[in-house]
Amino acid sequence: MKILLIEDDVFWRSEILMYLDELNYDDLHVCKNATNFMNYLSTNTPDIIIADIILGNDIIFDSLDQELIKNIPIIFITTSVDTQFYEMSKNYPISFYLIKPFHKISLKASIETLIQKTNLKSEQKNTQPINSITVRGQYQEKIELSIDKIVFIRSKLAYCMIKTLHAQYVLKYSLQKFEKEFEQFFLKSHRAYLTNKIYIQKIDFRKMCIHTIVGEVPISRSYKNSVMKYYNETQIN
Repeated sequence: MKILLIEDDVFWRSEILMYLDELNYDDLHVCKNATNFMNYLSTNTPDIIIADIILGNDIIFDSLDQELIKNIPIIFITTSVDTQFYEMSKNYPISFYLIKPFHKISLKASIETLIQKTNLKSEQKNTQPINSITVRGQYQEKIELSIDKIVFIRSKLAYCMIKTLHAQYVLKYSLQKFEKEFEQFFLKSHRAYLTNKIYIQKIDFRKMCIHTIVGEVPISRSYKNSVMKYYNETQIN
């Protein structure tokens, strides 16, 4: 296990390295300030980070790139009892908080807890289906859009127009990717359209369209047979 220690205090740096050695962790790397730490992360990915919060005149939170370390477990250590630091540490979901001085068993327990949490998160990510996509709202804010909120999707060049009951979003994403990732949720009736099956109200072969709660989706001749097959299997009126 590769452990990165960020500690500017000579005593505590030696003490923690001794703890880790006694706990049989031998792949250890040390950074003495936030700048060295970020340079190290640009080319290396540790399994766990142990970081002092106060590094000289710097605060570690001012240097951390949340996106860069979001999947790396991190143990924050400090002599400070400032509750603000503790609240800031909560922005890092795979983290632990230790107040100096601490026993090596406390360090061992925090490492094992975080590794267990990371493994569990990884297992859940690999076993649970992804049933949502990220889109941008009116003010460019990120919105996690559940697939069951999408009525239909229309493609145009490299973009997709996503229609929901009450809104419309544009996403740079191919229709083929949507079809591949969420095939079980959508019916393809046209090369440029995917319709969410739960919003299909009627399939009209005379007018060659699918009626949804927010409008009609066309059926092209090349997809008529596949739509007919779905129609016969589900008995939609």
